[in-house]
Amino acid sequence: MKSLLVLLFPVYLFSQEQCFDDGEKHYPAGDSFSPTSEMTEFILMNNPKHIKYKENKGNISYEQDETSDEYSPMPQDQKMPEHNNPFTAFQTYFQNQFRYIRFQQAGKSLYAVAVNQFGQWLLEIKDRKPKAYYIGFSKNTYINHIQKDGFIKDNTLFLDGSFIGIKKGIRFDKWTAVKDFLTFEINLDDIKKIPTMTDTMIFLKFWFS
Repeated sequence: MKSLLVLLFPVYLFSQEQCFDDGEKHYPAGDSFSPTSEMTEFILMNNPKHIKYKENKGNISYEQDETSDEYSPMPQDQKMPEHNNPFTAFQTYFQNQFRYIRFQQAGKSLYAVAVNQFGQWLLEIKDRKPKAYYIGFSKNTYINHIQKDGFIKDNTLFLDGSFIGIKKGIRFDKWTAVKDFLTFEINLDDIKKIPTMTDTMIFLKFWFS
């Protein structure tokens, strides 16, 4: 039943079809398409209001990130004694539910930016209590696998990425950047207003009991 609840709750809560980075390569080398101005305008208008963004030419491009197999490790100077291996720490609580993009120690909390079939998440372990916050990116937001050090500063989450256009294909979808070199900024208080994985599981357990 626990596994069933974990799988069902994002569908119940968000009902977003294919709103995530599925881990597959989408950069159409030699076979790109040009997004229309209407597509670009639609994507920008549908960015959630709690997610701000700005252009940063120092970022790597969508193409560079898509063709890279790297993920950002946790800096050595941010490791805390009881979490010498942050991956192991999160696996203890979340098992194999996520792929991890970046880890950071901030105050008493150990954070991870992670992704699963339902989207991008901010995970937190504080005082040995785990929480999973759904960030709420639109399906046209691509979050880089390679992130800068210190993605949490001043109670704000900073993540590099791009807005992408998606063209449906017979066998494979084609993705292309419609607005590149972006840094997204989300206030942690806004993220934490969204029900956590634990909160929603408790609701569903009551609903199905």
